[in-house]
Amino acid sequence: MLLCLIAFTTRAGTAEDPAERMRALIVADEQSAKPSPDRWPDLSPEALREREALDRTTLAKLHAVTRKDLAAGDRTVYDLFEWRLNRRLEQFRLRLYLTPFWNDDRYVRFAGVLGTAAALSPDSRGKVESFPAHASQAVALLREGIRVRMLPSEDLVRSVSEGCSASPPGVNPEDPGWNEARKAAKDFCDFLLNEYLPACPMSRSLSQWPNGAEVYRELVRRYTTTDLDPKQIHEFGVSEVARIRGAMLPVIARTGYPGSLDEFLKYARTEPRFYFSNGDDLLTAYRAALERIKPLVPTVIGHIPRRPLSVEPYQGDIAAMWHAPQPGQPEAVVYVAVNNPEIHPKFEIIPLMLHEGTPGHELQHAVADELKAGNSDAISAFERNAGQNLAFAEGWALYAEGLGREMGLYTDPYDEFGELRMELTRAVRVVIDTGIQVDNWSDSRAKEYFLAETGKPQAEVDSEVSRTLWPGGQLAYKVGQFRIQRLREEASRALGSQFNVRAFHDAILRWGPLPLDILERKLDDCLNAPSCAAELTRH
Repeated sequence: MLLCLIAFTTRAGTAEDPAERMRALIVADEQSAKPSPDRWPDLSPEALREREALDRTTLAKLHAVTRKDLAAGDRTVYDLFEWRLNRRLEQFRLRLYLTPFWNDDRYVRFAGVLGTAAALSPDSRGKVESFPAHASQAVALLREGIRVRMLPSEDLVRSVSEGCSASPPGVNPEDPGWNEARKAAKDFCDFLLNEYLPACPMSRSLSQWPNGAEVYRELVRRYTTTDLDPKQIHEFGVSEVARIRGAMLPVIARTGYPGSLDEFLKYARTEPRFYFSNGDDLLTAYRAALERIKPLVPTVIGHIPRRPLSVEPYQGDIAAMWHAPQPGQPEAVVYVAVNNPEIHPKFEIIPLMLHEGTPGHELQHAVADELKAGNSDAISAFERNAGQNLAFAEGWALYAEGLGREMGLYTDPYDEFGELRMELTRAVRVVIDTGIQVDNWSDSRAKEYFLAETGKPQAEVDSEVSRTLWPGGQLAYKVGQFRIQRLREEASRALGSQFNVRAFHDAILRWGPLPLDILERKLDDCLNAPSCAAELTRH
């Protein structure tokens, strides 16, 4: 298979048209990623070296294509492919395949080993028979991670290993193949719980890794999709915390509250009138917020896909979360936690519905699904899949919370305070994530900082700090929001009075969840192309 792909990429490298050469490389790369339906992936050192060599060869062939010779749309595809290959090669350089949590699971799929009940699916005899070797290779990689001290925190391992069953089910206990697979699953879980977990440190800071600073730098690249330095991002977070707290002062003054900012934060946390006493009333308020928001969305968005969105109750800790349409559930849903209404304030309902519903996650995904239905070719599929990233998705949703001002939704100062406190929460996440990883903050220091700056309840502070179990992930929201806002300002300066914000929003949603550095380049290309720039002035 590998030799065939190398031959394919070699032939692709000889094509005359630069765009066709690039597309052939992408198609070959996508083919190389398709897992065998009959076997678990080969995690041997030899297989990993072959994979790295193929990625390196593909990147060299991509660089043989002159980017400036491509049309603007193809330049974006080039940038996206280069980004993806570089992230995979960094995985190999940093040996991230030695941990089951931050590697690119395109090639090192620990997830199937951890979820052993799903791993031992009866769908494929070959997968049952190849599972013991796969599990053994996974153990070998994790043991090497122990040896070189590349170990995630104990809490993180516990959080993802709960599904590892020491007695996974077997379809046919009399079948020798199934017995071997079940024994391999049990051995893997025993290793994870009895050897790997005890070796993991309590601290979640990567500073204890021999290459921890480089690993965190790479995680920052992945989660922010920028080349920003972690120290720069830490300073950005600190400045945003100060800015947002300052912005709260005139809003609080409009409420008539006579005390200080910190006193108001405590008041917002403890005053009973800001909370519902039962889940039904909370759910009703969320549904009413959605009905209030929907007719105002066209004031900031030009193209709005028409598909239903409902608000439904659930039992859980997250205040609200968006779920895509599923088989048997044709509409998107925002689920609202109704089990603890006394901890979810009324003044956060509007920003949360903007974030999870429309024009946040629901609108973003509806546009993407609409484009997917109309573009089924291999390159369009590559753009949709390779471009998926947290920074754009969560950055857009956080940016959408701020659009509530332009939509006229924050006439009540308490609602406006709620939007600012939610933005403040994301800025504080930036400070503590980078603080833990760059300056080796302890959990207790992170919690003290979170409590002091936001005034949130201790249980919520604990939950927020636990998000840093996954280093880098919490940077995506605020960096993404900031970059989208900066792109809007750049387009507005370039186009002057002809700039149309609805057309701008349509364009970046249509371009999709590109890495932010690439999205910035795409906007620059667009502003320098009269036909594309004209698209930002219509409506």
